[in-house]
Amino acid sequence: MLSNEDEALLQDAAFQLIASSVDPKALFQEMVSLSKKARLDSTNSLSGSLHVENLLSVTCEVGAPEKYENSVLATPVLAKQVLDLASTFPFPCSSRDRNTEVEFQMCIHLMNKSIQKGVFIPSLCWSMLSECQLPLEMLWRLHECQAIQLDAYLASKVCEKSFQCSVVKDLVKLCQCTQADRPGKRKVLAGLTSHFLLKGYLVENSSLRKVYTKMLDGVLEALIDVPESGDESPRPLLLTDFSDFEENFPVEALRKFSLHALSVLLAYKAELSAEESLRQQGDWDQLSTHDTMREMMKQLFLLLDCEEVVGCLERFLAAGRINVRSVYTFSSALLVSYENAAPVLSDFVKKRLSEAVESSSVQQVACALLLSRLSSLLGPHLFPPYQDWFQDAVGKNSSSVAPTKSTFLFLVNFLSSLVPVERPEYLKAHILRRPYVPPKGKETYEDYVILAKTRLVDLKVPLNDVWGGIYDNPSSSSVSTVTAAKADAAEQDVEKAVQAFADSGKIPTALIEASIFRKPYFIGKFLAALLKPRLLPDEPDMRMKLIEEVKRSGRIPENLYSRYQEGCHKERQALLEGD
Repeated sequence: MLSNEDEALLQDAAFQLIASSVDPKALFQEMVSLSKKARLDSTNSLSGSLHVENLLSVTCEVGAPEKYENSVLATPVLAKQVLDLASTFPFPCSSRDRNTEVEFQMCIHLMNKSIQKGVFIPSLCWSMLSECQLPLEMLWRLHECQAIQLDAYLASKVCEKSFQCSVVKDLVKLCQCTQADRPGKRKVLAGLTSHFLLKGYLVENSSLRKVYTKMLDGVLEALIDVPESGDESPRPLLLTDFSDFEENFPVEALRKFSLHALSVLLAYKAELSAEESLRQQGDWDQLSTHDTMREMMKQLFLLLDCEEVVGCLERFLAAGRINVRSVYTFSSALLVSYENAAPVLSDFVKKRLSEAVESSSVQQVACALLLSRLSSLLGPHLFPPYQDWFQDAVGKNSSSVAPTKSTFLFLVNFLSSLVPVERPEYLKAHILRRPYVPPKGKETYEDYVILAKTRLVDLKVPLNDVWGGIYDNPSSSSVSTVTAAKADAAEQDVEKAVQAFADSGKIPTALIEASIFRKPYFIGKFLAALLKPRLLPDEPDMRMKLIEEVKRSGRIPENLYSRYQEGCHKERQALLEGD
């Protein structure tokens, strides 16, 4: 019988013999192989884990740190394994990269074991890993297991411009992960974003504050440039989604970031003045919201009230340069996010217009008109039609933004300068919704009316053709014929739109234009006729295909489409019950 001392000596000798004969790299690969087999055979996953633990217990005896110098748990061995993986690590590592993922998970597992045994040397690991630029996801996961300090690593690298660009690219790639990888990637993205937000928006004495904010700005801008995916492709993860942040994350940092991020989104590629943008309204035919930008804005609004958001818009507009699509997207997100958004935005635009005509600022008048028109294009369910807004702004003496001769003349002269590029809807609004005309302003306004009517004649658009259908021929219409056809215009438009869609396979251009510039008619009349509930055929007919295509393009409000589906379902139920 061996004494306790002899038994300890024997165990120590056995350990030294094993340790001297075991190749740590070969042992690591053996553990990875066992782990892979366990993943392939879920019934033996527990057995695979036990095999790994048995290998560790045999080759890594608890003892003094010097006994681990050639062990698979040795810090240099683990750090070298991470460096080898970093050179081939696919970022972001997806569910399809099984081999690399299993190897890296084994590294993390062994590092945790090394830390638990008290033999891990953080300073040595840091000195080895800091020489290499680690992929961002790998860096975060090493930080999570306390193998490396994220702050220290970033501080040593972040001033390098190439590293900053690399971080932005890695974060954008992380946002573009596949549907299968989303749960894990959301956690990594939230961890990295929250760390950057703290350093960029809360830590006052952070020497790297500007660098962190600049990198976050770069990700926001890069996400806008990512091609918008179809309905079947998943939308990217967004760093504006704070739902995965820790519950006790400082709200102050989130609010500061939200206000700053809104200004970044609005200012991106803002290259034209308001007046230049207004004079290019002929290009609005294909205007649409930017889905990714709209979703980011809606998420940023969550911690702000409506007045704060409009204040952010005001500060942006003061810079003098805009991007029409960004402003249109902002209005869309704003108007669906707050119950009081329409009156707040309307009052803001009227106030801005009033100040503009008072100070004779062409750019500010253009800015106010641009905002009102873009907002009205979103539909009467969100913002008043332009003609209603115009009458409310200048229609009464007591509330007109241009009640004096000087302010009225300035406004009308500006509108006159727009006549050659104005769309018919706006020309008719300025004529049919007569503004309040102060004394000595009548002659100027009548000159405008003559100019606008002449332009309508040139465009072959009847002045009173307010309710005509999408496919009406303006050159052959008259007030009497328009009135007679008023009731049937929507039904006729539906028939013509279905036929045009059948011929081309695309949404008719006339329909697209109506959805933008004749929103009240498009939603209130045309869609009501198109979405009239009926008994649907087993095989989708051309009308059903058109509806789905228009729905995919985002031109059918969800509530109207839901009512259409419910109505069609009731039609089918009625038929079944009748049988």
